[in-house]
Amino acid sequence: MRYPLPLDASILTSANHIVALKRDEHLPLLEQRFPQYLPRVEFWQVHDLDCAPPEEALAQIENGVVALIERLRNRQAP
Repeated sequence: MRYPLPLDASILTSANHIVALKRDEHLPLLEQRFPQYLPRVEFWQVHDLDCAPPEEALAQIENGVVALIERLRNRQAP
């Protein structure tokens, strides 16, 4: 198992789109360490294992990814 890598500004600067999977968990850290990037962050409400089983969380992530792809597709459509 690989633990998550620490977030640094270079990752946020180079990102075309930023998604945080749980607002309650990630917003305080972003406000404290990277407030300038908050307007670019899209928050999804996906619970961790302490609140939701993996199949539920993975289904929410999949639905979010599919919806995001559709929005990006529609934005680029002529």
